[in-house]
Amino acid sequence: MHLRVLGHVLILSLLGTALVGCTATALRPTLQVPILMYHYISVNPLAPGDVLRTRLSVPPAQFAQQLAYLHRAGYTTITLDDLVAALHLRTVLPPKPVILTFDDGYADFFTNAYPLLQRYKDKATIYIITRKVGTPGYLSWPKLRILAASPLITIGAHTRTHPELPMLSARQSWAQMAGSKSDLETHLGIVVHHFAYPSGHYNATSLEQAAQIGFVTAVTTQEGMEERLDRLLTLPRVRVNGGAPLADLIAGLAGRSELAVRAGAAHRIPPRQRRTEPPPQLHPYLSRANRNDK
Repeated sequence: MHLRVLGHVLILSLLGTALVGCTATALRPTLQVPILMYHYISVNPLAPGDVLRTRLSVPPAQFAQQLAYLHRAGYTTITLDDLVAALHLRTVLPPKPVILTFDDGYADFFTNAYPLLQRYKDKATIYIITRKVGTPGYLSWPKLRILAASPLITIGAHTRTHPELPMLSARQSWAQMAGSKSDLETHLGIVVHHFAYPSGHYNATSLEQAAQIGFVTAVTTQEGMEERLDRLLTLPRVRVNGGAPLADLIAGLAGRSELAVRAGAAHRIPPRQRRTEPPPQLHPYLSRANRNDK
C-alpha cells in the first residue's frame, strides 16, 4: 500500500516538473505591435536615378496622409518604453498601439516630420548616427537638443558611423555602439536606452554587447509585428515604402500579405544593386529579406 502511494507521489511530482517547464515556455510575454520604420521624410531630389533613396523617402504629403489614417483607424502611438513596460506586465497598452521609428537622423525629420508629429501629438523614436550630426543632410546638435526636450520624441543610438557590425572586431563593435550612446548622453544630457542595428545586421557579438552596454531594446529590419520579452534586442519592424500608396501601409499594419509584397515590387532595389551575399556571421534570427536594408 505504501509503495503504491509512493508511486503516485512520484508520478505527480514528475508531472508537476514537466508542467512547470511547459508553463514557462507557454507564458512567454508576446504582443502584436507594429513598429513602423522610416528614413527620409522628403521627396528624393535625385529621383529617378537613385532608386534606393526613393525607396527610403516618404514625401511629407504622404507622411501626413499616413498619420491621418492612423488616427482615423484608431491607432495610438506609444513609445518603446511603453512596449517594454507592457511586456513586463507593468502596464496595459491601448487597443491599437503603433510605434514610429526614424533611422539615421536626417535633417528633414526636424523640418518635415516633427511639425506633423506635433500636429497629431504623435510619439516617435529617432536613431542617430552620432558622427554624422552637423554634417550636410543630417540633424545638428542644437536641433537634437530641441527634439530631446520634447515629450513626443525619444532619441536612440545608431552607432557612430553606420558600419556593418558583423564585419567589425569586438573592440570596434563596442566602440561604435557604446560610443554612440556616450556621444548622445554627453551632448543631450539624457540616458539612451534604445538602439538600431545599422542595416539591421548583427551577430552574436553585437547582440551580447548591446545588452552589456545597457540598451533595453534594439530594432532590426526584419519584417514582423510579434514583439517578445525574450527578444527585446532583436525587435522586428514594418517597413514604410517610399512613394507607395496608403494601401501598402495598411497591408503592413495587417501583416503585409504576399499580395501586398508583390504589389510593392516596383519599390524594391533592382537585382544589380543588391548584395548577393550577406555580411559574414549574420545572426541566425536575420532573414534573407533583410540583407538589403539600409
